[in-house]
Amino acid sequence: MAEIILPGCGQEPLIGYLKALGVFRLVGEQYGPDSSSIRGFWRDGLFGLQGGGLSAEGLVDYFLDAYRPAPLIAPWNRGSGFWGGPTAPAVLDAVARSGDPRLATYRQTIAATRAVIERMGLERGNLDKAKLELFRELRSVLPDEAVRWIDALAVIGDDRVVFARLLGTGGNDGHLEFSINFMQRLAQVLPVSGQEAAPAARRRRRQHGYDRDLSRAWLVQALFRAGDAELIPAAVGQYHPGGAGGPNAVAGFEGDSLVNPWDYVLAMEGSLLLAGSLTRRGSSAGAASGTTSAAFPFTVAPSPAGWPTIEAADVGDVRQERQEVWLPIWERPATLREIQHVLAEGRAQVGRRRAATGADFVRAVAQLGVDRGLSGFVRYAFLRRNGRSHLAAPLGLERVGARPKEWVGLLDGRLDVWVARFRRWATEENAPASRRAALQEIDEAIFRLSRAPEGEDGRVERARAAQGLLRALHRAEMLASRSAEGRRILGRPVPPLRPARRWVDVCDDGSPEFRLARAIASLEPRWQAEADYPAPLPARSYVSSVRVSKGGGWEWAENNPRLVWSHGSLEANLIRLLQRRLVDAVQAGQTGPAPLDATYSVDIGDVALWLRGGLDDERIAELVPGLTLLDYPATESPAARAAGSARQSVRSDGRRSASGLDLLDPLYALFKPLFHARPLVGADGEALPLTPDQAILVRLRQGDIPQAQEAANLAIARWRAAGVAILGTGGGRTAGDPAGRWKVYWSVSGRPHRLAAALAFPVRSVMPLLAMITRAEVREGAC
Repeated sequence: MAEIILPGCGQEPLIGYLKALGVFRLVGEQYGPDSSSIRGFWRDGLFGLQGGGLSAEGLVDYFLDAYRPAPLIAPWNRGSGFWGGPTAPAVLDAVARSGDPRLATYRQTIAATRAVIERMGLERGNLDKAKLELFRELRSVLPDEAVRWIDALAVIGDDRVVFARLLGTGGNDGHLEFSINFMQRLAQVLPVSGQEAAPAARRRRRQHGYDRDLSRAWLVQALFRAGDAELIPAAVGQYHPGGAGGPNAVAGFEGDSLVNPWDYVLAMEGSLLLAGSLTRRGSSAGAASGTTSAAFPFTVAPSPAGWPTIEAADVGDVRQERQEVWLPIWERPATLREIQHVLAEGRAQVGRRRAATGADFVRAVAQLGVDRGLSGFVRYAFLRRNGRSHLAAPLGLERVGARPKEWVGLLDGRLDVWVARFRRWATEENAPASRRAALQEIDEAIFRLSRAPEGEDGRVERARAAQGLLRALHRAEMLASRSAEGRRILGRPVPPLRPARRWVDVCDDGSPEFRLARAIASLEPRWQAEADYPAPLPARSYVSSVRVSKGGGWEWAENNPRLVWSHGSLEANLIRLLQRRLVDAVQAGQTGPAPLDATYSVDIGDVALWLRGGLDDERIAELVPGLTLLDYPATESPAARAAGSARQSVRSDGRRSASGLDLLDPLYALFKPLFHARPLVGADGEALPLTPDQAILVRLRQGDIPQAQEAANLAIARWRAAGVAILGTGGGRTAGDPAGRWKVYWSVSGRPHRLAAALAFPVRSVMPLLAMITRAEVREGAC
């Protein structure tokens, strides 16, 4: 079957896409008896046609000789020609008086509209108050072709009219009135006045009248990008940023707006395929009452994310509903009726609801929550420029994958509700920039996660995107926790994210930094409501302004006394966290092992790498707060233990060591068993009287060698009191040196402060450490 590729009808800019829809709609309805068999498709960014006996020459002849324009009018606008003005009335009258039979419906529409205006007694001064009634009256009396235009640019509700942002605000953008501009361009490509310019007048009439040869040249250029027809200075509006003129458009201070008249005519014709409708949204309780809202095909609220140069300010004031549109791309040839059905549905699903924002839409695309016959969407945002005018900025093509990206489904459910509430708070009137920035960070992370590739090759990119989302959610939560209004609107902090193992699998980039952060974040997964006693609680209680509620979830804690995590160094944060948990355990009357039980403990090799400064502290510190949002199970699963064991002792350069002990500071082996979550048992099977000692931490935290040596003294004394002899500390005792010769083997050097911080990491086992410090029979007991 012969195909016609239209190089002039590309996915970008917006005028090219709408042109493609216009050509497809018109040939599918008007070309001839075989119009219904014509199929359209996209290939390599260009639109194509096949079937129906189409040929390139026949297509050009049809538009020149048989094309019947849609009757675009906008009497609800003061610049529409119905209410006076310097030029618009003359443009409208030229069409109304035209003798061209192809404009018969246009003439009928103008006459019927004037009759409605007269019957309603409308005047320029009372137009705004009667706008809703005018829309209803026009829709009931105008020809079907005119009603299609009304439905494309507006949805008429019970008490208001909602306009499609693709067509400005009711068919105008700033001072540009779309219907008048359409009629002016028609007069340049069709014999609206009933006569063609004489050869001598053709140059003058390029801007004001019809010339068939010039119209053909423009048409060939518009469809096939062939020829060198001169563009004319005329308004093009938001659809072609590169041709809109303005400052810096050309050499010098400001350039004219240049346009091919056929480009604008065909683009406006294409917009008629994008009709809006009223949709019903159920109430929160799922009642049938709900509310109704206007919906236009694949049109959502703007998300200032997903593109390097877009910012929150670029999308304009959200209260003005300046939306973004995701226009479908289909590569399989389809008939006009099939595409009309897709556009009439015009929705994308996230979970059980309709996509409402750009961030929602990219999730829907990733999860294949859109029509399966589509191969992608080209995204456009309407950015405010030049005062009240806007430009449609292309933000790239989002492809529908071969398979659903199941990990994106983690955002559904309660988290989806929380983000929607945060969005409402962040975009309300006069919201500070900090809220919008926090929302933008969330949306950017959603875009990155939804775009992340599948398979093992995309694991790291996928993990970094998921980590970024958790980090953004925690920052948003902290921002809201400092505002009474924020706490009220959001109701509760970020809900515990479930299932934690799926989140962990997605976030795991295989790095030791991630494993160390995960260990800290999963501390004390068996939570209980905070009562009068401060039992050691989940790590989230120590890094956020939240607390465990009596109902088993999380609630706001405006002045959380346990909040010890700050923007300081990782070392300082870890020490404060460990010290606070030890204090909580003592005050709760808990004795025994350190309160460092965790769902995901780490291998000693990772701690050894960290102690030697071979890891990124800043990254670990950034990962911890976000990872605390997960609802960790009480114990580490066998699969998680196996996976962790398989990755044990991997150096930062990817090489594997037997145990990591070759990298380990021996003093860590002396201290860590005293700060372990499991008790130590002697040869007789009885638990050894070893408990974590705050005095050791206090001395190590000082950071100087003498104090650290005192900490080592205390540790050795603890071991001896429990009946465990430490290697290298026996013999040669004197009154001045009661510890014997231990200093020869256990001298302190390096960074005591870092050594103290390392004690906060929950490790899988201290058995390798015990082998380094003693020959006594000591083993780990049960928790």
